[in-house]
Amino acid sequence: MLLNSIKYKVLIVDDEPFNTMLLSEVLKNNNYDLHTASSGSLALKIAHSIVPDIVLLDIMMPLMDGFEVCLHLKNDPLLKQIPIIFISSLNDSKNIVKALEVGGVDFITKPFQFEEVNARIKTHLTLHIQNQKIEALNNLLEKQSEHLKKFSTHLQNMREDERLAVA
Repeated sequence: MLLNSIKYKVLIVDDEPFNTMLLSEVLKNNNYDLHTASSGSLALKIAHSIVPDIVLLDIMMPLMDGFEVCLHLKNDPLLKQIPIIFISSLNDSKNIVKALEVGGVDFITKPFQFEEVNARIKTHLTLHIQNQKIEALNNLLEKQSEHLKKFSTHLQNMREDERLAVA
């Protein structure tokens, strides 16, 4: 994997304290900066303050379910690129498909396997980091392309001026 010694921020969102404790325990030895939220509204507040690198999100929560939280995150320009992995006991295809349609990148069924959770987080963090690098390189390429266009126009103007001067 491409992950390095940077402490990636992981936001765990689940209304069941046991689940957040268990996930925190599973992830604590992986050099992650762990944050937890017990509700959707708290998750959104925390996400705005820390801008996590990845979110682990339960579906079934009171007041605001995980689907709604995901939609809020994906509609926010600051947070929309964050990968969201749903973790839920709702393992029917209807809920899995809905989780992916609202913007989730993956779905892990409870009860989960520790190794699977770790592997999926590492995979999606790696993809996220690579996408950020690609985006930065694309932006650089666009800027360089603009400079080349301006330089080409300048050269054409110089050639035209020189041709007029010779004539």
